[in-house]
Amino acid sequence: MQDAAADSENIVRFNLQPRDDAPVLISAKDVQVSPDRGSLKFKLNRVLLVRAANETGDINPTSFKLRLYIRGADGSMQLVRESDRLAVLTPRLTRTQPRLEWRPPFEMRLYNVAAQCEKTCVIVGALEFFGGEAETAPTELHLMTGTGVMASRKAGEDPCRWLLAAQASAVVGSPMKYREPNSGDCTMVPESGLVPTFYYTVFDRPVRFNDQALRSDAENVRAGDRAVWIPSNAILWAVRGQRMVGLRMGPPGAPPAPTPKLREQAGALARAIISGM
Repeated sequence: MQDAAADSENIVRFNLQPRDDAPVLISAKDVQVSPDRGSLKFKLNRVLLVRAANETGDINPTSFKLRLYIRGADGSMQLVRESDRLAVLTPRLTRTQPRLEWRPPFEMRLYNVAAQCEKTCVIVGALEFFGGEAETAPTELHLMTGTGVMASRKAGEDPCRWLLAAQASAVVGSPMKYREPNSGDCTMVPESGLVPTFYYTVFDRPVRFNDQALRSDAENVRAGDRAVWIPSNAILWAVRGQRMVGLRMGPPGAPPAPTPKLREQAGALARAIISGM
């Protein structure tokens, strides 16, 4: 029997969550995104629209689109791309009918952005209506670790603060550095040579950990409260309290051979990251 998680290795699933201060609360469960020749292809099964309780007038939706942002070094979001608009053919949101479900008829695409989402990009849904628009809360998308999670990093926070270059160097046994310091890209590379290279992300919630732990090729590793090593894609997942580490060994593209040494190195790096939490 084939592993279901492995079948969908290139598909990332996440939920779009409503933004509390929006005039329309927009949410979508089980959004699916996958890379497609340099672009990102999104499938939204259904989108729930709820008129905010403090809105007094009717809201007439006209269109929906996706926006992709990247974070600057200071944590601010910079708009990179918008998808084409999809017409929203639903009744008005009114006092007596404040809640509607919309099923998008087509897949949505963001063109020429897949490389920017290998590490971290931010996805926002935007609903346009007569007289204004409403957005969802931002969702961080990490293609390299296959996760999408509601963005929670505050402006000015360094996402790479969990691991010092000296700690990584001690684990690896040779001098390591961040490839692009102060950029928000948590890729570490050797000061000389090509290997080892790795990338990590720390999430505020253990999103998808149970799915990974149930994979047929998951191997338990000693790190944090629970940790598993997935040899087929050279990723280690570790949970400590409410936080989770996703650690991908090797450069983008084909993962390196999952040798026992690589697994040991990944476990030691994860423990070093966790020690800073």
